[in-house]
Amino acid sequence: MASAARFVRSVMTAAILSYSALTAHANKPAEVICYVDGTDDLFKVYPRQLVFESDRFAIYQLIDGLTLLVINKQTRRFNRLSNLNLLPESTLDPEMPPEPYQYFTGQCQ
Repeated sequence: MASAARFVRSVMTAAILSYSALTAHANKPAEVICYVDGTDDLFKVYPRQLVFESDRFAIYQLIDGLTLLVINKQTRRFNRLSNLNLLPESTLDPEMPPEPYQYFTGQCQ
């Protein structure tokens, strides 16, 4: 009986989290465009990549979890950290070891 109750609680928790994620994405713009400081580089993030949101911050997961993007919702400033050193080889040359992490800051629209 206790295992059935745990199962029901697990299913209910998953349903609530899924519903919360769907409603959180319902009012989001189609994409966010972020410009990297000191360069002409930019990148886009999409509502489906949002993994957490508070009153002050939005956190996105990119590149299958290798990259985290944190946006300050008031200032629209961001920090982006890519953990490429977790890959088995370089993203540029498979014969080389992986690159170290990358860190970018900038402004999002």
